[in-house]
Amino acid sequence: MTCEHTNHHIAEVVTEDHRGIRELITALEVADCEPTRRRRLMDDLIGELSRHLAAEEQVLYPAVQRKLSAEEAETGMAEHTGITYVLKCLERMPAMEPRFDVLLTELSGRVRANFRVEEDMLATLTDACTHEEIADLGRRFRTARQTGPTRPHPAAPHTPPANWVVDPALAAVDHLRDAVRIREV
Repeated sequence: MTCEHTNHHIAEVVTEDHRGIRELITALEVADCEPTRRRRLMDDLIGELSRHLAAEEQVLYPAVQRKLSAEEAETGMAEHTGITYVLKCLERMPAMEPRFDVLLTELSGRVRANFRVEEDMLATLTDACTHEEIADLGRRFRTARQTGPTRPHPAAPHTPPANWVVDPALAAVDHLRDAVRIREV
């Protein structure tokens, strides 16, 4: 199978996700954002970033480990762990809590730095893969992202094969919690 649908190219799929997440972070950083809207934006960011990180851990980093280096994969996964812990802190924190802005700044810096490294890594990975491999990685990333957890789970395993088993179970619980939250609003 060839990569005739470029929207399945792993670099394009991941970079598109990065762009959307950066936009959410920027919207949150707006100082005059009202508390209710800010909380909603944070909840959206938590969901988007949680799914994104899980998909990278299931698809991108195993490919990086196979095709590039175990050290690069381990470094990226370690940064994901830090991001996940900050997300967990922000998950239930009121938007007007003074520490919210401190953690948002920390999260923003970590995410933006991680994305820059990953986007460089994606260019190298693309060069190391066939067109079929990068298309397959893109399709697998999209699937993993759609079925991934919507909340941070710092204590959950973040490496294959354990995360392949645990992430779908966590996602099912998260989707149930999300449905209850929507009904409560």
